Order: sequence, then C-alpha cells, then structure tokens
Amino acid sequence: MPERLQDYLKRKLRQGDLGTLPHVLCDLLRVLDAPQSGARDLERIISGDPAISARILRLANSAMYGLPRKISDLTHAIALIGSTALRRTILSTTAFDAYFQRGTVIYHRTDLWKQSLRSACLARSLALRQRKAPAESLFIAGLLHHLGYVVLDQFAHHIFTELLEVARGRGNIINLERTYLGTTHAEIGFWVAEVWHLPPVLAQAIRWHHEPFKAGEFMLAAQIVAAADILNANPGEVGLEWSEAESEAIMKALRLTDVARQQVIGEAESEYREMEEYFRWDGRTGQPHRAAAV
Repeated sequence: MPERLQDYLKRKLRQGDLGTLPHVLCDLLRVLDAPQSGARDLERIISGDPAISARILRLANSAMYGLPRKISDLTHAIALIGSTALRRTILSTTAFDAYFQRGTVIYHRTDLWKQSLRSACLARSLALRQRKAPAESLFIAGLLHHLGYVVLDQFAHHIFTELLEVARGRGNIINLERTYLGTTHAEIGFWVAEVWHLPPVLAQAIRWHHEPFKAGEFMLAAQIVAAADILNANPGEVGLEWSEAESEAIMKALRLTDVARQQVIGEAESEYREMEEYFRWDGRTGQPHRAAAV
C-alpha cells in the first residue's frame, strides 16, 4: 500500500530532512532560560557558530542601536542586544536557513520569507497591545506560520504545484488543502514545531492560525497570528487570501479599529526595515545573502 502523504511528510521531518534546530541553538535557549546565566555563557556558545555570531554583530552595529562606534566584541554585542532580542535573532536565523534549502519558480522562497518576516513583526506589534499575549513567542510563530508551505514545496513539490494552480482566486486555501492533501500547511507547520520541541503556545498558534476560534486556550495567540497574516496579505496572493467575514471576525475579537490597524502596520514596517540589516537580499538575483563577518 502506498505511503499516505501525511505519514511520508512526518517521516521526513522526524528524519531531519528539513533541518533540525542546531545544537548551538538548543544550548543557547537553555542558557537564556537560566536566571543565573550571563553574557560570557552566551558568548562561549555563540562563538562556535560563525553565522549566528556574524548576525548578532551585524544587529548590534545596525541603525536600531545607533552607536557612534563599531562593535567587534561579541560579549559587548550580547550585552547591548539583551536576551529577548537575542532569542528572536537566533530563532530567526534558524528559520531563515530552513526557508532557503531549495526554491521554486511558482512559490519563490525569498518572497515567502519576506512575507513571513513582516508577519512576525506584525504579530509582535499586535501582541504588545494584548496584555496576556507573549510577544516574543508570537514573533516566532509569525515567522514560522507558513513553514508548512516550505515542507510541501520540498517534499511534495508536484502535488503542491497543482494545488497552487487550482487555488488561484479561491480565497482561503485551507479547505482546498484538506481535499488535495488530507492535511493543511498549518498542520504541517505544527508538526515541524513538535519535531523542533518549540513551546506549546508557539506550536498551537501555527496550527490554528487559519482557524483561530478552534484553538481553545491558545485562541488569543492564534488570533494574533491570523490578524498578522490578514494585515500582511496582498490581494490575489495564492494561499494568503482571507474573506471579508473572516477578517472582520478576527479584528473584532482583538478589538482592532482601523486606526489601530494602521498603527500596527506602521510599527511593524519600522521593525521589518531594521531587521533587514542582518537578513539581506541580492537586488539582482533576489537570493539571500549569508551573513558575512563584521
């Protein structure tokens, strides 16, 4: 009997074929969660990964901090950035690497990454307006909420291509995915989060971002990621379309007025531009630049 698509994708993820959280990231997250850890502990781990080290130095020297002198010392950079932003940078770097393993013409990874990075900034801005929402976790959820598309593109490319062709102009893609795939990109993203042992609030926000009212105790987190997706969607963009009824229900649940939406978009765009300092693209080829030593 042929292997079911869901079983095949889960097997590929368990095998680490998409990529796993590197050991350095696991070590860093453990140290960041330890109250007694300091900058020296972080430097000891980070210095073993040149790509992460370079991006942290790039961030410290970006316009976000506006320092008059260039920072070349990793300990100084870590102390300046702080543990919260450091966690965001490191997880973003891991996601960045996962997005660009292989690209296609029909679903360009660079465009998907930029869309996801904007959604992350929007989710964080939205979460800061909700007192009970974990802003940093939802930044990462916004960053990873469409990682299921990367999995489909990489491991089920033919059927994924067919799905995208059929989906054009059809609005919310979730029901169509269930018909074609027996699962959804949101559920596949949830499988990735489980394999990577990400926190439940993050995993569930990814799982339910197209159906946030089904998310139970994680409903607020799912609503925020959904709202970020809505505010970031371009008309006609395959897989990223929302009906007016869906959009308004979510905005109403979060009590987002038109004025508040515009404020969130402005805040998120500023953060997005700052983050481009260490996630750069070649303007001619559209391909991402790897971080170089600073």
